[in-house]
Amino acid sequence: MSTILSFLIAYNLLHVFMWGMYEKAGKPGWHTLIPVLNDMTLCEINGRNKWHALWGLLPFFNLFIILIWLSELLDSFERRKFWEQMVGIGLGPIAFLYIGFNKTDKYHGKSLEKKVKRSFGREWADAIVFAVIAAYVIRTFVVEPYKIPTQSMEGTLLAGDFLFVSKFHYGARIPMTPIAFPFAHHTMPFINTKAYSELIKFKYHRLPGLQKIKRNDKVVFNFPAGDTVALERQSETYYDITRNEGWESVQANYHVTSRPVDKRENYVKRCVAIPGDVLSVEQGEVYIDGKPGYKPKKRQFFYSAILNSPFSYQVLNSIDIKGKNFPNNKDAYDANTGAYFYFMSPWQVAKLKSFQNVNKVGRYYNVNSHDGDERVYPNQPSLGWNQNNFGPLKIPNAGYTVKLDSTTYYLYERCIRIYEGNKLEMKSDGFYINDKKTDTYTFKMNYYFMMGDNRDNSLDSRFWGMVPEDHIVGKPLLVWMSFDPYERDFLKSIRWKRFFKPIHGNSIENKDLF
Repeated sequence: MSTILSFLIAYNLLHVFMWGMYEKAGKPGWHTLIPVLNDMTLCEINGRNKWHALWGLLPFFNLFIILIWLSELLDSFERRKFWEQMVGIGLGPIAFLYIGFNKTDKYHGKSLEKKVKRSFGREWADAIVFAVIAAYVIRTFVVEPYKIPTQSMEGTLLAGDFLFVSKFHYGARIPMTPIAFPFAHHTMPFINTKAYSELIKFKYHRLPGLQKIKRNDKVVFNFPAGDTVALERQSETYYDITRNEGWESVQANYHVTSRPVDKRENYVKRCVAIPGDVLSVEQGEVYIDGKPGYKPKKRQFFYSAILNSPFSYQVLNSIDIKGKNFPNNKDAYDANTGAYFYFMSPWQVAKLKSFQNVNKVGRYYNVNSHDGDERVYPNQPSLGWNQNNFGPLKIPNAGYTVKLDSTTYYLYERCIRIYEGNKLEMKSDGFYINDKKTDTYTFKMNYYFMMGDNRDNSLDSRFWGMVPEDHIVGKPLLVWMSFDPYERDFLKSIRWKRFFKPIHGNSIENKDLF
């Protein structure tokens, strides 16, 4: 609330510096002091209907509306050259005070009622600025394109799928770092510097949405463990690198940076557990509150196959076994056992077994059932958790109070400390939150558990924990284009059958497209 209040104060204070400009336009200067009335008067000065001022009440959208109004105001004082507009808007209060109180600048009438011929360059500059603003608003509040880079959601969503992601279904999130280069997520292309500034930062707020996240929805979100990044090894989490190499080594050998929530990498996974659920994973299958969870038809697991002779690329391609399973990939073959390894859905397993050169096909587990894996959240091998056998874990909802003990401390420490911004300590005499001794904690946000449909080839919540609600980006709606990144022939790489396929429904979820 304090962020919104600060913005409203700054927004209305901006008008006060226009006092002289209002009076030159024949309007009372004191109108600049009254919220809403100041926008209504500004609209009239520019030649707009005064009720257009209601647009200024729309959160964040008004940031762009006021830029248009200011450009029109400068136009009304014949400050319409491109450099004058940029300087006037950029200097803001200083420029408004100068124009309002010097004896040279005069009000020349409502800018929207004047037919002013602009230069060719100015026409193009105006068109480009408008297009950038419009595109930025659409990407922020309506829909944004996204490309799937990895195989973690195969065989439902494939590497090389281009998605349209809805921002309004779950409620558009107000940008937390609004000063950013348009269309660059976190890194400037070519020069590889930050594409945003943290000079202004807003707290988490979200506009009302059409629906809540449902269990088994496919969701796009900011990568929670991407708060800290080793720039030279961005495909790995900073925390995994630090566990393997040590903090001092990482600091000495890599460029380490932090990223705000809305500038972390975008991931897409399936939400297998929602706030309030108790989740467990047994042999790779999900259980919710002790009952079997949803089993995507095309979910994949890791299989070993004993073959009389290896498959050709063409045969593997015919049943859509891709990527790391190429025949020339040494990781897909074990010379000691003679086994080949493939990530496959049930229909692919059945198809593989039908070939005459196949002796045996079976699930392959890289760890024993109850061996703890330190790579798996919460990185405590003593729990005996691994990617195939995980939990039970209670997924917190806003308002849920957990009792702190030696187990729940590790399960929820990152949520309490990192995501909800508290100081949490475990001392010999108990637990301290923000230097106050306590044995409970009440969560402020909802959390979600995300998993990839390629269950044995997905770095998901089993490895880096739960996703807080402020990391939710949107709901993928449509595969609008798709190219196979592992196909050598460009024309053959085009997946025509996936073009313009809805994601939530039978087109992607339940039909085999190959």
